Amino acid sequence: MFQDIMKDSWVYQEIVQESEERGLAKGLQAQRRVIVNIVRNRFPELEELASRHVAYMNDLDALSLLTVSVASAPDVDALRKLLNDSIKS
Repeated sequence: MFQDIMKDSWVYQEIVQESEERGLAKGLQAQRRVIVNIVRNRFPELEELASRHVAYMNDLDALSLLTVSVASAPDVDALRKLLNDSIKS
């Protein structure tokens, strides 16, 4: 019963929200690092472009889709186009 009262309190809700926001921020940072690491490994000349691009992305789903696209880009030109096109979106 006490737990139910605590869960309904604004303090508890605030703590939960802050925890979720920190978790999302950590997830975004991790996904950005994955993308940059893949680019660094496959096409190091595009690492800076990728770093600049993903730094402003705040949608975890979009970052996940970009990760798959980056990992499957057939060559440097295709990856450059992919990064430039996704910056415009």
